[in-house]
Amino acid sequence: MKNNVTIANFLTILRVTLAIPFIYLLFLEKSGNHPYGILGGFGCVVLFGTISLLDVLDGYIARKRYAVTNFGKFLDPLADKLFLSGVLFVLCIFNYKIIPFAVLILLRELFITIYRVVVIRRYKVVIPASRVGKYKTVTQLVSLGFFVAPIELLPPIFTYFAWILLILATILTYISAVQYIMHNVGGNKC
Repeated sequence: MKNNVTIANFLTILRVTLAIPFIYLLFLEKSGNHPYGILGGFGCVVLFGTISLLDVLDGYIARKRYAVTNFGKFLDPLADKLFLSGVLFVLCIFNYKIIPFAVLILLRELFITIYRVVVIRRYKVVIPASRVGKYKTVTQLVSLGFFVAPIELLPPIFTYFAWILLILATILTYISAVQYIMHNVGGNKC
C-alpha cells in the first residue's frame, strides 16, 4: 500500500506520543514523588501495558490489512527503540543493577538503528524486523514491565522472574542483531 497514513502507522505515532508522558510519570513514580502514590505506580503499569499493546496491535493491523508501508517498517522499530531507551534510562536512575543490561541493549539498538539508516540511504531498502527481533522486543517489554511495576510490593518470585526475563531479553537482543546483519548484508536479503 503506497499511502503512509494507515491505522497501523497512526497507532505507532500514538505510541510515540504516549511514551513521552509515560516516561515522566515513571520517573515521578520511581522517585517517590508521584502525586497518587502507589496508585501512580499501577497507573504506570497500565500505561506501559497500553503502549506495549499498541505495538502488537499496529503490526497485526498492518499485516492483516496488507497495509505494511516503508514508513511503518522504519517508524515501528524506531518507536520501540525510543520507548525502550526512555524506560531503561529511568529504571537505571533508580536501580543501578539494571545498568549493565541497559548498556548492552542500548548499544545494540543504536548500532542496528545506524545500520538501518545506512542501508536505507545507500540501497533505498527498508528492512523489516525479523521473527527473532519481534521475540526480542516482546521479551524486553515483558521483563521491563515487571521493573516498571512497584515490584517491591510483589512476592520475591516476581523479582527473580523479572531478572531472568531481562537476561533472556539481552541474549535475544544480540542473537537478533547477528541474524539481522547476516540476513541483510548490503541491504539485500541473503
